[in-house]
Amino acid sequence: MSFKKFKETEAGDLPLGRLVGMISRSHYNYLNSKFRNLNINPNQLSFLIEIKCRKNINQHDLSTNCSIDKGAVARALRKLEEQGLVKREVDENNRRQNMLSLTEKGYETLEQALIILDNWESEVYKDITAEEKEITHDVLKKISLKSFEMNQNLKNE
Repeated sequence: MSFKKFKETEAGDLPLGRLVGMISRSHYNYLNSKFRNLNINPNQLSFLIEIKCRKNINQHDLSTNCSIDKGAVARALRKLEEQGLVKREVDENNRRQNMLSLTEKGYETLEQALIILDNWESEVYKDITAEEKEITHDVLKKISLKSFEMNQNLKNE
């Protein structure tokens, strides 16, 4: 669907999955372009955030928390480590595990990436009222939780 046709289509006539997909792809493309100077991609951002928030998380927990398979996490971590953004240290309590943490460069890169992320959000909400923003977040959270629950139920079948 062209941008022109999309703009002319009533929101209720567009499937939810299509709207969410368009936002997700557009958001990814924007961040991917803006992150080029930081030498990271949007997928790696979620790892940096998780490592920062969880302080000394292991690779298995990172994979679980980000809902990304272990192989993809291993490849991403290798790149982040090569770039000097993440470091691995052997867990003293379980020598088979590596604990992950951000380097100083990792913290600096994350800080710059979060500014870009905030700029994107400010721009997309520019013409939206605070009330509309709150409603949007509330509804999307409910949909996200229901979607997650549905996927969990599939695993239990």
